[in-house]
Amino acid sequence: GTTSNAFPTECTSSAQHQHRNNKFAFLAKPCWAPGRISHTIVIKYLYDTGKFLNEYLKQCKEQDVTYASLSDQDDELWYRPQRQQNPPTITRECDRDRLLDELHNCDYSVTSAMQKVHLNPTYYLTLWSYAEKNQFDAGSRRYCGSLRMVTKGVPTKVEKEIVDYHYRFKITDQFRRYEEQKREQAQRMMVEADARLRENFSVRKGGEADSGLILGGSIAGATGGNGFSSGSGGGNTQKKLRNITSIGATEQRRHVAQDYLIHVRDVIGSKHYLRLVAVLKRYHEGDLDVPLLIEHITNLLQNSPNNPKEAEALVPKFLTFVPQIFRSDK
Repeated sequence: GTTSNAFPTECTSSAQHQHRNNKFAFLAKPCWAPGRISHTIVIKYLYDTGKFLNEYLKQCKEQDVTYASLSDQDDELWYRPQRQQNPPTITRECDRDRLLDELHNCDYSVTSAMQKVHLNPTYYLTLWSYAEKNQFDAGSRRYCGSLRMVTKGVPTKVEKEIVDYHYRFKITDQFRRYEEQKREQAQRMMVEADARLRENFSVRKGGEADSGLILGGSIAGATGGNGFSSGSGGGNTQKKLRNITSIGATEQRRHVAQDYLIHVRDVIGSKHYLRLVAVLKRYHEGDLDVPLLIEHITNLLQNSPNNPKEAEALVPKFLTFVPQIFRSDK
């Protein structure tokens, strides 16, 4: 007739929809109300609860307390020595989510929340015994860090707790050990650099400490990409030297030598310049001493087929790169 089943069908659909909302209503429970409490009071609440929980942790003989900072922005710095000397109050063992949730459940009454924390402190802590830690480590080694498999080896913990422990404790500890290794490596490099510095810049017998390497390390930079190099030369001298004064003087001499060699190549030509490079290389390999080096370079510059007058004028400048004792006779 004129009636239909639309209304009952609509009522049934609405009832099912309402039932579905009630079924999952617990999932939409609010966990924080913005503006109900100031950030300063929250920090003070975490400070006070953390201080109490720290004292409780000291009574747990199987617990190794690892300090972490209150600020998330400073978490990566917790492992540094200054943090160990003046540790913050909140530890990684403290469950901040539960502390804040308790504050919310107590209608943001700090006093009420503190009372509940004092009644059941273990609820707000992530506590692992030495046996559980050893089981976790053994499982990690056996299953190559597969947390699902590691869970089977720790019967007293569920997979959620395994994942939380891995990312809250183990990852941070590994990063701390990595940073310590890098710091030790840097210290060793500093010691080696200082030793190399004293060796390379010590006064040689015969007064050969003035310029020492004599244009070493500058040939490669002056070849203009033609692929010529001076072998070992002064390149080894510059490796990670940390003395600022000595480095400044060395780099300054090196840049002056590069400019000089570039000018020599432009004056005498690339073909004749290769002969000069070969002479310098023989000196650095030990085949020539300083007097022979001066003789060979002087002859090359004075007998240059290109621009002979300008090339001969380059000899006095070259002598400034040799030790003072060998310049006196010139």
